[in-house]
This record gives sequence, C-alpha cells and structure tokens, in this order.
Amino acid sequence: PAPKPRAPRTSRASTAAAKEIQDSHARISMLTDSIRKLDLELRDTRAHNAALRSELYQTQQARAETQVALSIVQKQSRQPTRRSGLLVAIALGLLTGVALTEAWHTLVSSSPAQASAAYPPVHHGGQAWLLPPLHSPYQSGNMLS
Repeated sequence: PAPKPRAPRTSRASTAAAKEIQDSHARISMLTDSIRKLDLELRDTRAHNAALRSELYQTQQARAETQVALSIVQKQSRQPTRRSGLLVAIALGLLTGVALTEAWHTLVSSSPAQASAAYPPVHHGGQAWLLPPLHSPYQSGNMLS
C-alpha cells in the first residue's frame, strides 16, 4: 500500500503566529516610515527656525541703525527750532512792550485837554467852527471837495 501523504506541519496556531509576524513587520515598516517623515519635518523646521532667527537678527540690527539715524536727525532738527523759537519770543516781547507802553501813556495822561495843549489855541470870535468859513483862502470857487 501507498504511504499516506503527510499533513502539513503548520497548524492553526502556527498560521496565526505567522500572520502576526507579518502584521508586526508591516507595522514596523509603517512606524519606520513615520519616523523618517517626522525626522525630515523636524530637520525642515529646524532649518526654517534658523532662517527666521537670522532674519530676526538682521531686523534688530536694522532697527538699531534706524534709531541711531533718527536720533541724529532729531538732534540736528532741534537746533533750528530753538533759534526760531527764540526769535518768535523776542518779536512777541517787542510787540507786547510797544503795546504796553502805548497803554501806559494812554492811561497816565490825565485829560484829553492836556493831550491837545501842545497846539496853540484858535479863537473864532467865541464860536466853534466845524467847517471852515466860506471866505476861507483855502477854498477856490464853488467846487466841493
């Protein structure tokens, strides 16, 4: 009689173990790929961070240079402002002095009669004239002026 073919040595337990090993290898492969991707992202992020730090440093230097230039310009522009302010103050002082002097002379003079005392008195026969007489030598003909 012919010998019986042998049954495969694998059993259900060994088939499950082989499948588990395959799944583990697949999972390890996926995790390895994930780690590689994360490593690349980390390197890119570090390079980007270094570029941003360099840009920040350059910006800080430019800001410091701009502040120095601005302070120089401000110092230079303050000097003419002080001079013009001084000139304006002198002009205002002169105008105020003239105005106060005029006000003082107006208030100190005791009466309008004394103010006009410097002019010689004019006598018109006891009558005050608002207009010159018709026979005045200064008028010529009948022309009104």
